[in-house]
Amino acid sequence: MPRSVTVESENVNKIWNDLGQRWQINRQYFKPHATCRWAQPAIEAALALQKKYNILPEQIKQIRIFTFHEAVRLSTRRPQTTEAAQYSLPFPLSAALVHGRLGPGELHGSALSDKNVLRISDCVKLIEDDRFNANFPARRLAQVKIETYQGQIYASDDVETTWDAKTPPTNSELKQKFRWLVKEQIPAGRSQKLEELIWNCADLKDSIDLLTLLTKPIAR
Repeated sequence: MPRSVTVESENVNKIWNDLGQRWQINRQYFKPHATCRWAQPAIEAALALQKKYNILPEQIKQIRIFTFHEAVRLSTRRPQTTEAAQYSLPFPLSAALVHGRLGPGELHGSALSDKNVLRISDCVKLIEDDRFNANFPARRLAQVKIETYQGQIYASDDVETTWDAKTPPTNSELKQKFRWLVKEQIPAGRSQKLEELIWNCADLKDSIDLLTLLTKPIAR
């Protein structure tokens, strides 16, 4: 058999030599929220402030986000499409504060015209911070300050993106996110079986059952 240059060549064989031994998925990141990775730390910071101080959406007068240059460029406040919403910072952060979570449903369809979300999104001020620029791209950081109509100003610590190789999600957190995302899309029995197959896919003899569950039409 001819030697495969793309696999066996000395220039590239190091890519394949550990196949089946080193799992690259463990070196990647997962997204806690359904938006661009650069927006994640600000969203985490805002939700933490809301939870700590019990801030209601209608109390919010202004939000200041201090972050790195690339995140500041995600400045769309009134996205017209799901894609634009995912690559925004003001809108998904505001949606997370209004709904208490940020999944596909908060960035799709009628959710894009939610008056409460749009009001807060228009109140967001994006501020580039040289401290955070100096750390990017190795670290993605943000600080959030929320001002209320009652005159209080709540400030977060410097918050870093989570769920990466250094701070991976727990198995329980991953399963909880899976269940949250599929519960309104797939019947409970099917989603439970799908979870089991995905979680134990390394032990499957073949992929037939998994592919069947993934491709089977959903009755509406």
